[in-house]
Amino acid sequence: MDKSTQRSDNTVKDHKQDLIIPKLRNNLFKDNWSTKKLGDISKIIMGQSPSSSNYSDDTDDTILIQGNQDLNNGLVVPRIYTSEITKISKPGDIILTVRAPVGDIAINEYDCCIGRGVCSITPHENKLFIYYYLQYLNNKKIWNKYSQGSTFESVNSKDIKNLKIKIPSINEQNYISEFLSSIDKKIEFMEKKYNCLLQLKNNIITNLFCNEDMYQPLLKFNDEKWEYITLNEIGTTYSGLSGKSKDDFGVGTSLFVPYKAIFDSEIIDINLLENIKINDSEKQNLVKMYDILFTSSSETPEEVAMTSIFLNNYDNCYLNSFSFGYRVTAKFINPIFLNYYLRSPMLRKKFYKIAQGSTRYNISKKEIMKLSIKYPSSETQEKIISFILNMNNNISNLRREIELNKEFKRSLLSKMFC
Repeated sequence: MDKSTQRSDNTVKDHKQDLIIPKLRNNLFKDNWSTKKLGDISKIIMGQSPSSSNYSDDTDDTILIQGNQDLNNGLVVPRIYTSEITKISKPGDIILTVRAPVGDIAINEYDCCIGRGVCSITPHENKLFIYYYLQYLNNKKIWNKYSQGSTFESVNSKDIKNLKIKIPSINEQNYISEFLSSIDKKIEFMEKKYNCLLQLKNNIITNLFCNEDMYQPLLKFNDEKWEYITLNEIGTTYSGLSGKSKDDFGVGTSLFVPYKAIFDSEIIDINLLENIKINDSEKQNLVKMYDILFTSSSETPEEVAMTSIFLNNYDNCYLNSFSFGYRVTAKFINPIFLNYYLRSPMLRKKFYKIAQGSTRYNISKKEIMKLSIKYPSSETQEKIISFILNMNNNISNLRREIELNKEFKRSLLSKMFC
């Protein structure tokens, strides 16, 4: 290689090193991006908390934003108010959390007071472009390097003002922000539809089952009258694990159903089962297919006695110590029908009334067994199960579609910025 060719290669290499362009961009744009500090292209106001004695729930006072608990899905959600205004954020500003967790952002739609957990950013460039750029940086966990070695994750004014932002021409900023905004609007619409479906399901289930003073539910498949019976007459209970130490959990070849798996879902997700060591000499109760599992304690009476049904056939699965199992013995009761009934708002209200405690609420198996239900024929039970399963499938499919769109957006953020 002669000297002239070598110089040419070095020039190309140097040129590539100076080139700042994203992996994915519209062919309409060819210009190089430039690097600027966030403080040079934005007005940044660090929050200052008012005295807690001036906090209120009076909506005539000023909205106070303190941290990520006041943000949801890119928006400010008014939670508390204050009569003392320290630092102001205006509508259209970007809110960035600066204390653990650092990096959450939202577009502010209000005249707000901001506490020390956040800062307000007023971009001089395209607002949405800077908003999406900060999302991109947060996905890259850029803020982690500022909190390394700290006992409490936080960033200061200097960190934020010196943050390097790579930006294109204003036309390309406008194009990128409009494109990503269209995806956000689609996700927002789907989220609203999802929440409507959950509310619709809740309303339907409320009317699919009978109260004690009713012969038929309000939503019915036929004119048959439902029969009255107590849980004690149609099943038996059993206890969760006993006599185990912390060394037994996370090891061994047996499995157990954790508390959260019951609380979170109508049907036990076997992916949430955990390992436990069970000796051959131990006498523990196995969880069997179609068992209904109850949580027996909670921090609030509204959350006590949540149920979930086990729909798998294992010979080595047990139940956590803070729950108990219920096994349907009556042939005329479908356990899946009963589980949906037990999670219905109608039955949940009964559980609230029999929960006992002050700082933590418990419910006894004996009291639950006294509860009464009304049930229809086996054929009608099957129709109700099928109806609810169809609703659940529609809700689950929509949830999956939302998550795919969110993942698609995350992928775009990683390629459309640099």
